[in-house]
Amino acid sequence: MADFSALRPGAQLIRMSYMVLMVLMTLLIIFAATWMGFYVARGITGPIQSLAEATREVALGNYAVTLEARTDDETGQLVKSFNLMTRDLEKHRLLTERTQKDLKRSNIELDQRRQYMEIVLKNITGGVLSIDKSGTITSINRAAERLLEIDSKTIDGLKVEDGLGDLYQNFWLPVWEELREHATFHGQLDIYVGGAETTLVVDAVTIADENNVEVGYVLVFDDAKEKARIQRVAAWREVARRIAHEIKNPITPIKLNAQRLLRRFHKKFTGEDHDIFVSCIEIIVKQVDSLRDLVNEFSKFSKLPDVELSMGDLNVVIEEMIDLFSLGHPEIQLNKVGLQPLPKIPIDRDQMGRALLNIVANSVSALEEGRPGQISFKSEYIKSLKIVRLEISDNGCGIPNGLKGRVLEPYFSTKDEGTGLGLAIVNQIITDHGGYLRLVDNHPYGTTAVIELPSGTVQST
Repeated sequence: MADFSALRPGAQLIRMSYMVLMVLMTLLIIFAATWMGFYVARGITGPIQSLAEATREVALGNYAVTLEARTDDETGQLVKSFNLMTRDLEKHRLLTERTQKDLKRSNIELDQRRQYMEIVLKNITGGVLSIDKSGTITSINRAAERLLEIDSKTIDGLKVEDGLGDLYQNFWLPVWEELREHATFHGQLDIYVGGAETTLVVDAVTIADENNVEVGYVLVFDDAKEKARIQRVAAWREVARRIAHEIKNPITPIKLNAQRLLRRFHKKFTGEDHDIFVSCIEIIVKQVDSLRDLVNEFSKFSKLPDVELSMGDLNVVIEEMIDLFSLGHPEIQLNKVGLQPLPKIPIDRDQMGRALLNIVANSVSALEEGRPGQISFKSEYIKSLKIVRLEISDNGCGIPNGLKGRVLEPYFSTKDEGTGLGLAIVNQIITDHGGYLRLVDNHPYGTTAVIELPSGTVQST
């Protein structure tokens, strides 16, 4: 008993020691379990957090981001799949950028081609009208607007029957009926434009895409009168050349022999016989001179000399011509106050002087008795158009509206004694200079000849 009692204080100490040891072991186990939990959780949440951050980068457009797969478990497989996805996205992004660049370049090329085609269509002399399969007007150029007297801004996008109006019946329907059967049309159409009858040469064709599917129609047309005028001018030139060749040789011998007869035999006749003889010889000489002038006009028209252009002042040519006429026609007022300073332009002074002389001669012959004759000259340089414009106006009898175009054709004259070649030669000279000649009314009386010449390389005066 005594021994057992002696052990009781030691037992209390042992029990305390074991309690402390148990608490320490418990704490160690709890710490280890907690650390293990955090460790395992970090292994799962770390890659997920990295995936979340990488996903935000991808959302911002950074497809080059990659993650390191540290394990081969499900998380590692998820990281590898993410990396594969970002590589595919980067590849498609680069492909998309290249495609966009190619599309942009193609659009630029298409736009340039479209602009080029629009420029070509605007500047060609023939009218061009395109209509799609549904009958809607898709395009019309300036020449077509001028020939049909319509405005592209008001008809673009309209149905053809609404856009063409009165022209639909006589212009489009005959073409459309032929296109339905044969897919092409070629012919002349007589239509009324602005209340006046005109004739158009029309070529039309049905257009199809690369799959041979019909998509619309294109009409190309021009003024048949202008082509006919050009053909008549060419034909008359050939006639003039042949006539001049056939009758030029006998003219001089006829005149010389008539003058020889007059010198040789005028003393052999007396009284009335002498007067008749002299009168007949004078008539022969006069008619031969007239025939010679006519042949000279034929020769000029059949083969005008080539223009030899050099830089010159058109006003100088005008003033020289005015000085010439002022001596021969002092009764006519020649007004040159409208002449403005002009730059030097490429002209053939001799031929241009001949053309201006002919115009003024026509103006002089058009002046009427009872009204003071006046011929005015006006010149200006239009910088925006790079042309020199000259106007020669008279207060004569004028030219009827229906004849303003025809008087420029060869062998058409409003005067009984005229050859009809003067203004035709003038028109040809102006055309050879690259210019245009128009005849318009000069209100209240007379006619104005408008000449427009290109300035070429302008040199200051």
